[in-house]
Amino acid sequence: MPGFNYGDDQDEVYTPYRRVLVTGATGLLGRAVYKEFKNNDWNVLGCGYNRARPCFLKCNLLDEDAVRGVIQGFQPHVIVHCAAERRPDVVERHTEAAMNLNVHACSTLAKEAGGIFLIYISTDYVFDGRNPPYGENDAPNPLNLYGKSKLEGEREILRHCPAGAAVLRVPILFGEVEKVEESAVTVLWDRVQEGAESCTIDHCQQRFPTYTNDVARVCRNMAERALQDQSLRGIFHYSAKEQMTKYEIACAIADAFNLPSSHLIPMTEQPAGAGAQRPQNAQLECSRLELLETNFSFKGSPLICSVQMNYEQPPPYTGPGPTAPGYPPPVAPGYPAQGYPPQPYQGYPVNTDQPNPGYPNYPPEPPGSYPVQPGYQGYPQPQYGGPVYGEPPKNTVYVVEQGRRDDSGEQACLTACWTALCCCCLWDMLT
Repeated sequence: MPGFNYGDDQDEVYTPYRRVLVTGATGLLGRAVYKEFKNNDWNVLGCGYNRARPCFLKCNLLDEDAVRGVIQGFQPHVIVHCAAERRPDVVERHTEAAMNLNVHACSTLAKEAGGIFLIYISTDYVFDGRNPPYGENDAPNPLNLYGKSKLEGEREILRHCPAGAAVLRVPILFGEVEKVEESAVTVLWDRVQEGAESCTIDHCQQRFPTYTNDVARVCRNMAERALQDQSLRGIFHYSAKEQMTKYEIACAIADAFNLPSSHLIPMTEQPAGAGAQRPQNAQLECSRLELLETNFSFKGSPLICSVQMNYEQPPPYTGPGPTAPGYPPPVAPGYPAQGYPPQPYQGYPVNTDQPNPGYPNYPPEPPGSYPVQPGYQGYPQPQYGGPVYGEPPKNTVYVVEQGRRDDSGEQACLTACWTALCCCCLWDMLT
């Protein structure tokens, strides 16, 4: 594509020989897939559209010429197709646009892929949820337009590249979010915080929240296996094993963050006119991947382990004096790496007059701005990504802002640490 450097013109820079194209690389799952391949010796090209950033290629997947240009220019060995309209209610309201992305883009991509191995991310919503668990060979029967569009996307992929494609069906996902609305798990945070008003939350549909990093790892393992074994084709399922309703998730979030949950009202029946119909229990049975020998873990990351993958042990505090009240002790584990300045720093050094020597540009600690409780809020300066002085995150010390993106004015990222910690607490409470 004109004006985009695919990374092969500088011989002095090491470029992995295996190339993967990730569509929807700016989305919840796509970001995890992009990072997984990039961190494991793959040359990765990520495509996006509305949220495409400088490091990603902006590409309209409905434009056959644009798709052809990307594939011919980059010449990937593997394509992971994550781009989709995944919100069932949005699909119902904007059917034509959703069908274009979920079906017609699949057809275009599959036709242009030729002999390239293509992994298509699909959904458990292709099933009606009346007779779980569902194996790869069970007959689909989607209840809503979203499920129907994804099923049609599967058929387009398999029709146009039958010898070089795999469909990977996954359930509801959680992971690193840029805003809580990106995941049906983290979006419940808003309802939990609405303590002044009662709200109903679904308590009949069973969900199996699955970590995006686990799905990304499965995609990479499938890609690497497929390059050596052409029998890895067809439909596969991947899902975590933990089962819970949205109401149970919301109550556990409230308990984990010491917030009231009495305003949360369980809804045991889906009322008429409540939006797109969802399956009651579309649990996926994952036997095909389980039969493969290596590298495929089907415990899913137990949610309690998610915090271990997303949190890092901070460096020890080496400055003089104890840490200020409200900051964790120097050896406490589990603080996110985001927000730490490059200097060895943990906790604000106690100094009431001026910044401590050895900590340049650290302003004095303003009184009353930090709650006296364990947990880490990020370094309190905007350039380090933490909350501004006097404005700690409401109700919790665990919501941490990453550094803001570029100057595009996009909303600051919510780090994976919040999501992982939430789900870690859920796992503790529900098992």
